[in-house]
Amino acid sequence: MSIHLYQSKKAQKYVGSKIYNSTDPAKTEINPLLIWYVDVFFIKRERYLVIANPLTKFTFFIFRYTKKSHPDFLQAFKDKLSDAMKAAAINPEKYLEKCDEIVPVYETNRSASAHLSRIKEE
Repeated sequence: MSIHLYQSKKAQKYVGSKIYNSTDPAKTEINPLLIWYVDVFFIKRERYLVIANPLTKFTFFIFRYTKKSHPDFLQAFKDKLSDAMKAAAINPEKYLEKCDEIVPVYETNRSASAHLSRIKEE
């Protein structure tokens, strides 16, 4: 199965489209639990990615993100999601075994975007 990732316009500048294994989301089944929204924010010129699922509002971060420090976005995504799930007492193994590629999502979800904005403000 695929992780479906929506990037804000601001995040696209830093994450880019090279992270996608497929550029056609129509070819893959979309499970709401596998959709993630990513946005970027800065603290003292350090770049942070905030990533949330629009259905569950489960949120995690990739700290000090650069393409150089995180050359494999999928692996960084899995590692940080796994850490966040373990911290919430959730076993990530079953979920992450399904996540083998990233495909884009182009349709926005206002609720998810608003959630990311609130998280960045906090």
